[in-house]
Amino acid sequence: MFGFVFPSWFQRSYPDIIANMRRNSQRLTTPFDINPTLKSVLHYQGSGKGNIKDRAISLFKQVLALFLTTERYLNTN
Repeated sequence: MFGFVFPSWFQRSYPDIIANMRRNSQRLTTPFDINPTLKSVLHYQGSGKGNIKDRAISLFKQVLALFLTTERYLNTN
């Protein structure tokens, strides 16, 4: 289990990120997504939608709801 806590000023300044984080909490994400998320803290490149061709997607971006495990490069074993 992994969690993020954002201060109130961040929630007011970046409501799109907060919305994506809440939305992504109900979607298929992987531990690989933590690395680009933490990199986004240092070098923010906007929210928007994540690219499904990437192995990892920043959780600041919207993760699509209907991923197949093969699209996320997951091992199904």
